[in-house]
Amino acid sequence: MTNEERAEQLDVLIGTFAKMNNIEGEDDLTQASDMFCNLLHWIAKRTDGRQALKAAVRGVGHFVAEYTAEATGGDEELADFDAFVRLEATCDGSEWFVATGGALEGQGPW
Repeated sequence: MTNEERAEQLDVLIGTFAKMNNIEGEDDLTQASDMFCNLLHWIAKRTDGRQALKAAVRGVGHFVAEYTAEATGGDEELADFDAFVRLEATCDGSEWFVATGGALEGQGPW
């Protein structure tokens, strides 16, 4: 199954999520962003905030590498080894930093 085919399956999931959370009137980007945020909360509940951020960065890295490989005619199967993603955020005095390659520094409520 291709990435595009898997992405098409999300229409139903995001639509169901939007309906369950009374956000059907919001645009697709808002609905998907809310679902993505709640996926991170779901991961954090089962592990911790650090693992949720690592999952987000890993997912973004796979997307960037695969999307770039597809756009340039490269091999999507090997693409995830070529992306580097860094996420840095601050909130109420806490600093969050996570990057692909196992680097994790900074302070956060984890």
